[in-house]
Order: sequence, then C-alpha cells, then structure tokens
Amino acid sequence: MKLVPWGAAVVVLLAGCGSAPTTAPRPTPSPTPSATPVGSAPATRTTAPTGTAHRLPETFPLLAGLPPAGGEVSTVGPSRVLPPLVPGACDRGARLPVHVDLLRAAWSAPEDQRERQLVTFATEPAAAAYADAVVDLFRDCPREHTPDEDTATDVRAARLGDSAAVVTRTYRTQGAPRPGHTTWVVVRVGRHVLVAVTADEGDPDAAADQAAVAEVTRSMGVLDNTADRPWFGPQGYGDVRLGMTEDELRALPHVGLAAVRPCTPFSVETAGAGLEPGVGGILERDRGVTSLSLAAPSSTPEGIGHGSPYALVRLAYPEAVGDRDLLTVDVPGHPDRYYRFELGPDGVGSVLLVAHDQHCAG
Repeated sequence: MKLVPWGAAVVVLLAGCGSAPTTAPRPTPSPTPSATPVGSAPATRTTAPTGTAHRLPETFPLLAGLPPAGGEVSTVGPSRVLPPLVPGACDRGARLPVHVDLLRAAWSAPEDQRERQLVTFATEPAAAAYADAVVDLFRDCPREHTPDEDTATDVRAARLGDSAAVVTRTYRTQGAPRPGHTTWVVVRVGRHVLVAVTADEGDPDAAADQAAVAEVTRSMGVLDNTADRPWFGPQGYGDVRLGMTEDELRALPHVGLAAVRPCTPFSVETAGAGLEPGVGGILERDRGVTSLSLAAPSSTPEGIGHGSPYALVRLAYPEAVGDRDLLTVDVPGHPDRYYRFELGPDGVGSVLLVAHDQHCAG
C-alpha cells in the first residue's frame, strides 16, 4: 500500500505485484481519490455511463457504516465524476464493462483507507459476470512474488446479497510479515455490484470488513424500486429540450407556462412516484426554449448536480472558466450551448443549460 499526500488528506494507491501505482488523477484544489487503486493494470476513465437515464440516486449512502467526515477523517463522493476502480492482481485487471450507472466514494483516516464503487448493469447476468470476473482475478492469483515483496491472497465466500466474496491480501518483505493488508469485498444484489476495498496497517479481519459494507448492501435491495431519471443535458431534461417551440412545450403534460412575453419563465413537473419538480427554464419569443434550470435530483452526463463540490466540477470539466462562485463550460460535443454552475458553501446550488444564441438568461 502506498500513501500519497494530497492536500490536507491522504489518498491511497493500492499497488499489487510490487509495481508502481497507476497514473494519479489531475491535481484539483481539494482531496481526490486515486484514479485506479490497483496493481499494474493501466488506468481507464469513463466520462459517463451508457444510456440516457440513470438509476442510482446521488444521495445513495455509499459510505454507510463508516464514521462521518471530521477531524482526521475525510471523504470524497459519492460521485459519478471519479474514474472507475479497476481491481488488479498478477499484472491483470478486472476492467469495468458496459454499464448503466456508477457511483464511487472514498473514505480516509490515519492508516485506514477505503474506497467503494457501486455499478448498475442492464441485466442480472451482466452484473453476475462482472462480479465473478473480479473474484476470479484474485482467485487465479493466490501468490505473487517480486524482488521486494511477496503477496498472499485468500478468497472466501460471504453471506451478503445474492452472492458475495471477501478477498484478503497480506504481504511479506524479505521473508518477514509486513504490517498491513488489503481487503476487497464484492457483493452483487440483482443488477447492482458493490466493490469495496480497504487498506490499513492492522491485522486482517474479514468479519469486520463484511460488517462495514452490510448497511450498504441492505440499501442496494431497494434500488430497483426507484424510477430512472434522465440526465440533465446535453439536449435538455427528459422530454424538455433546448429549442422547443411554444406549441411543443405546451403539448407536454404538467407544464406551467404563462402568456408568452419576450422572455417567459416556465416549469415542468416530473411524473414518477407522484409529481415532483423536474425542470424550469425560459421560453424566448422567436427562439423557443433557450435555457433550462435543473430542479430534480439529477446530474449532467459527466456527473455534476446539486451539491457537487467545486473540485469535482473542475475534475469533470477542466475547461470550465470562472471561480468558486460561478463556473461556465461549453457542453461537451455541443459548442452551441453551455452549462452554468452557481456554487456556494455546500457545492453546486444551481445548474443551468443555456443556448449561446439567447437574450434572456444574462
């Protein structure tokens, strides 16, 4: 385990096979976990899951069961911005295949580093195949040897979710036990797979590592009871799109729109488990819908929504211009529109999708 200082916190890079850690993420103003805390498998990064809607709520308790941030404890996420974990052993990596949605979070305390990743797949067989691939990666690598270190791997079944396994890796240097261990817990519940990794300086305790993720596993059981939410952007939000005419907008259900003026505000509620705020915006005479403001608990395809901290906005959109109060950036692949993020002490407080050719949004 290699600990790399990062601002006021410590970021963990879990290195197997005695190899150097993979490439760290670009610097940001606040702590960010490593890109891929694994062995020698090269780093990969996905900017957004597949599909046009997401399943996992931004408020999912991915760090449940761990002490909250404060004092010597720091956390990052849950977030869609962070690159995926890629478990590695014996010069191989269990790469993340096509998926529907992903959240990742990190927790750090002195001599105790933890990261968790939750992935949703389109089908249960796809989820099972990924979970099996991660476990088989370690099962096929019971021992590793390098000139500096020997690694022993123990894989055992666990009683969590629909299927689960606990992987414990211990180390020896010049024939003598080295303090510390790494534990991976892999749990599948239906179409969802949790991968949790712990690296600390104490003795292995598989029962404690299972107990630490038990609360998260229980929460995974209700994910399929939630409705899919559309991304905010690049076209709009659900059926509401930039450029819509007044007639197209009025044809949508649950629209609040007054008599059209040069700049007319409107709102559209979302029908899911009852009506809830969805999106608002401006209808501009002769131009149609020229700006949208996100009201629902959603995010951009790059993973930024209400509550996202400044550092993660910068990580998702390195080309953004502005300061800690206001950032703007052209929508990736759509130079005729831009995102506007207004930030406060609690992160992003307002997300707007705005056409460059407009005269109402300022």
